[in-house]
Amino acid sequence: MDIMEKLELGPASSDVLVAEISRIKSLVDPDSDIANICGRAIAIAKGGFHLTKGRKARVVIESPYAGDTVRNIDYARAALKDSLLRGEAPIASHLLHTQVLNDDDPDQRATGIRAGHEWIAQADRVVFYEDFGCSRGMEAAREEAHRMGVPCEIRYLGGVWAS
Repeated sequence: MDIMEKLELGPASSDVLVAEISRIKSLVDPDSDIANICGRAIAIAKGGFHLTKGRKARVVIESPYAGDTVRNIDYARAALKDSLLRGEAPIASHLLHTQVLNDDDPDQRATGIRAGHEWIAQADRVVFYEDFGCSRGMEAAREEAHRMGVPCEIRYLGGVWAS
């Protein structure tokens, strides 16, 4: 049973719900959490979002990569582990794509970023690990998540990672 059935909303009712949520979304800052939540609510009302009971949340992990790559790779691995230990199903595309693409080549970097952004549409949320701040690539991912209506969360690992 999907959420619309649980709410006992038929097709006409869901259209009204989508219209009302869209109206609310148009009144708030497009980069706000409220706009983000409205985007996700619209997806639910349209039947495009189903979180099956017991299914792990699909999470896109964002953390700095460029600069001190040795430190940042270790940090991204720690962020990935943190997400796994929370019971999530994470992907850290910047760890994966940089194994086969050259991050110093602007065209290859752009290819990797675009591929990573494709996963955002399938995610339940995007999590930004920000002990070392927010990079340009992370900001681009945040903008993409907001555009798609995917919730964002900021986390810090602290401990040895505190800057």
